[in-house]
Amino acid sequence: FIYLVLAVIVYGLIYYFIFKQKRDYTTSAPQENSQANQSAPQPTSQASAPETASENVVTYTNSGFSPSVLKVKAGTTVTFANKASDSMWVASAIHPTHRSYPTTGGCIGSTFDSCKNIARGSSWAFIFDIKGTWKYHNHLDPKETGTIVVE
Repeated sequence: FIYLVLAVIVYGLIYYFIFKQKRDYTTSAPQENSQANQSAPQPTSQASAPETASENVVTYTNSGFSPSVLKVKAGTTVTFANKASDSMWVASAIHPTHRSYPTTGGCIGSTFDSCKNIARGSSWAFIFDIKGTWKYHNHLDPKETGTIVVE
């Protein structure tokens, strides 16, 4: 009887942690991005677009990530849009372990990791549902960094 109770507890914990740590992340093709951009009004200045937290977009350009710090509420999806001439790979800090965001299961460390190159004109999105200050970097050029503050 004790083994049965222990088995139920273990399976319950496994079930809980699997579904609690599950994250939604996607990679969009450029055609999908243009459709998404048509549904939301875009400001005329690229520099001012990511500064508005309600848009929840971090733009990657040849100059790096903009804004360098974005504040969002827990449960918010942040989209990382590549407008640079080269690919990017968004990953949780610290390079090379990618373990700053406290979930596991990504390709290297954390689930906050695109796990592949994001081509010019494409984007990748991640749901930030854990409060805290989360640093990230471009895995292809680790000196390019940014911060998401989840309140």
